[in-house]
Amino acid sequence: MPFTPDPRIDAASTGRVEYEVPEDLSRLAQDLVRIPSVTGNEAQVAAFAEGWLRAAGLDVQIIEEEGGRPNIIATAGGPDGPVYAFNGHIDTVPVPDEDAWTHPPFGGEIEEGRLYGRGAIDMKASCAAGMWAAAQFARREDLPGRVQVLLVVDEEKGGEAGSKVVASAMESGRLERPAGILSGELSYLHVRTAERGIFQFKVRFRGRAAHTARSRVDGNNAIAAASRGVLALEHHIDRFHPSVGYPVLSVNHVEGGGASNQVPSWATILVDRRLVPGETPETVEAEVREVLDAIPEETEDGRRIPVDYDIITSGEGIAQVTEPNMTDPEEPFVKTLWDVAEDVLDFRPDPFTDWGGATDARYFRSLDIPMVIFGPTGAGAHAPDEYVDLSSLAAVAEVYRRTFARSLGIDTG
Repeated sequence: MPFTPDPRIDAASTGRVEYEVPEDLSRLAQDLVRIPSVTGNEAQVAAFAEGWLRAAGLDVQIIEEEGGRPNIIATAGGPDGPVYAFNGHIDTVPVPDEDAWTHPPFGGEIEEGRLYGRGAIDMKASCAAGMWAAAQFARREDLPGRVQVLLVVDEEKGGEAGSKVVASAMESGRLERPAGILSGELSYLHVRTAERGIFQFKVRFRGRAAHTARSRVDGNNAIAAASRGVLALEHHIDRFHPSVGYPVLSVNHVEGGGASNQVPSWATILVDRRLVPGETPETVEAEVREVLDAIPEETEDGRRIPVDYDIITSGEGIAQVTEPNMTDPEEPFVKTLWDVAEDVLDFRPDPFTDWGGATDARYFRSLDIPMVIFGPTGAGAHAPDEYVDLSSLAAVAEVYRRTFARSLGIDTG
């Protein structure tokens, strides 16, 4: 039976919301998008954001592990009370195909309510929303706590120089741990409380070398065995998690053989497996072995192609394992955002169970800090003509503002 995507995961189809767009929010998002900031070259956009935040009345601190790659911690409020924060990354992926864009990738053009440009949806517009929301508290003298903006570098390459540095400062006590952090990563007005983990591994298939002319007599083609393995592994995994969706497996690299006239004795595939809460690398490896071991030696045409293999879980080309992580949907900070979003949008957002990638949330969840993601609608992340819908961005910014206010116990009007 063919796999039909579950309608619950189709977050990108969220309909357009109508919400008045503050001019200063729209202009801020444009300004951020117009400054190129491919990972490793974030200094210029960071300098702009720092200046904007200082001018808005926030106190700004810089933390950086690599020179010229500043992480910005901007705070509104006095020294006492809880901290609630926004976390967003100011780096973007490159633009390798500028000719494929119908709007200049760094033009910040607005057309029919959409702001176009690299980083618009991933995630400079959301950073603008977080900055705008925090600025609403900057000059309040009665604030019973603090509202903070954490703008970081390096997310697109793993966050080692960005959110990991900020989280380490929290762990060591150099920064106070927030009572809750929200983020504007991709969620299309859905609420993300969890994300998949990453388990990459290689499967090396063994064969028997022979002259091509005698391949059906003496040879055992490792590439043929690997092909059978790939077809067996590449299937939908029907294990739905209500906070994150389905696991996923993809075979992303294949290599094997050596000479053009020799049956290959080896072939290796690289597998990228995304884990949902409850899964571990050990349970996944056991499932992979079960699938591969079930492949019959004989093919439908009567040939014998045994699938003999080893699983390799470390070494060159294999990413570090990250665990699936989540914040309890019943956690008060999450429930506050969810309730506020319902008030602002006039509908209750669904949980995000789409095919989302890893985010910096894992660094803060590892410190047991409640972390929730709520981002605007748009399209084209990492692709040509990336855009964000400004009406949805305005709604998101208002959700941030009210979530901070309600969490601090102050009037949200």
